Amino acid sequence: MKENNGVKCKKLWGLLGNIWFIFNRPALQFGFIFLVTGVAGEVTRDYLQGPFFSLEPNHLVEFSNNSGAEVKCSATGRPWPALQWTNREGQHIQDVTGIRYITSDGTLVFAPFKPDDYRQDIHAAVYTCVASNKVGSIRSRDVQVRAVIQHQFKPQVHNVVITKDNTALLQCHVPSVVRQFVSVESWSRSDGVVYRQNHSDDNVRVLQTGEMLVYNVVNDNTQYTYMCKAKHRLTGYIATSATYGKLTIQEPHGPSSPRFVLKCSSVKVLEGQQSELPCVTEGWPVPTVRWYKEYNGKLESLPATERVSSDHGILTIRDTERYDEGLYVCITNNSVEEKREKTILKVTSKSPLNYLC
Repeated sequence: MKENNGVKCKKLWGLLGNIWFIFNRPALQFGFIFLVTGVAGEVTRDYLQGPFFSLEPNHLVEFSNNSGAEVKCSATGRPWPALQWTNREGQHIQDVTGIRYITSDGTLVFAPFKPDDYRQDIHAAVYTCVASNKVGSIRSRDVQVRAVIQHQFKPQVHNVVITKDNTALLQCHVPSVVRQFVSVESWSRSDGVVYRQNHSDDNVRVLQTGEMLVYNVVNDNTQYTYMCKAKHRLTGYIATSATYGKLTIQEPHGPSSPRFVLKCSSVKVLEGQQSELPCVTEGWPVPTVRWYKEYNGKLESLPATERVSSDHGILTIRDTERYDEGLYVCITNNSVEEKREKTILKVTSKSPLNYLC
């Protein structure tokens, strides 16, 4: 049945009356406005969201010219963010045919290349991933990209002359152009004995940095020769030393002051890993070595614990923590003289670019 005009008018006047009633009551008026504003705000938040990284690139990307590399970056938001890459100056980078390009999903790709195609502005540069939508933009951490040309190399081991009863230092020398990318895999003695990285016993220790220490050298040690094996961590190339090192004992001709054979002014280590602070000396009489840490300008001795130990001049800190950072002092002395060396230990949450002293 159709409503007549009179009924329709009554309903209209009733609706207008309810609205008038709300807007003439401050408390109800505030609630109505709050309800409308809140609903609108929820709708806005549901459909607009600034970008945030779901995958942020690492701070360091290293690769060989034979392998190339992909640097991934992804972000989410509403609307979906667009990804771009910029250089250190903040300029958007462009594709370089056959060398560098950006895929549709925002991955920065460095193609394998010939040594002659190496470009420092591309292969040794800093990049940043930028994600943007209508809400705003965010930038990733700086990404240091470093490409390495594959070089074949031959380590060298030199002969060492050492005063008897002291600690001899054998080093695996590699060309400077590849030094920061090469680690010592092992040492071999001419009788077939192999000492791998981090080996330690009463007579020999191989440090994390690859040096080999031979303790309390006597005539028996001179019958052997030593060689090393090193590996390039980016290319995987493994090389055995082209020369053999031999120990020669030198008889003391009288007292001599301590001489530093191996020391470091600064050591950087990854948090949770083992630290090795070297202070290897030679002299006659054989010098003693003691380690101290500086607290508020004063030196405090380091008692041996399960985590901290000192042996033949090497201070070892296992499971290194942030609070281990600081200034350490090595004091070596014999009847002739006392000498000191300082080492700063830095603990980082990022892999050190170079552990060497």
